[in-house]
Amino acid sequence: MFLVLFPAGILLGLGVPMGGRIAGAAALVLGYGVYAWRTARGSGDAQDDDELKPLYFDFSKDDPPNVGQIVVQFVVSLAAIVAGAELFVHEITSVSKALGIGTLVLSLVLAPLATELPEKLNSVLWVRQGKDALAMGNITGALVF
Repeated sequence: MFLVLFPAGILLGLGVPMGGRIAGAAALVLGYGVYAWRTARGSGDAQDDDELKPLYFDFSKDDPPNVGQIVVQFVVSLAAIVAGAELFVHEITSVSKALGIGTLVLSLVLAPLATELPEKLNSVLWVRQGKDALAMGNITGALVF
């Protein structure tokens, strides 16, 4: 990935005309598409059925969870995400005022870190479990989007 992105960044930063930039961007998108297709074609299932984790709110592990348990876990998870986002925004505002830094500047630095660090941790854990293709897909997918 570095071998593609580094030269592309240099070319785009050297004042390449707009037509060259568009061609470079199209080549990167095409290259990523080929990479994703080859990765998907060459790897098996990311997870076997026996490795699937049960719902946390499913206390009867021997049978499939019912719709109520699924809905409760979804609602609790969504509430936790919203509460965490509210807390993050409130704390970014407080820290930016305390440091005398603009809220936008601090959020542009910290928000990507806060969102990408859990993804990187997942990738590290997957590499340790021997799931290299899953880890690479996670990292490259996060970089692309």
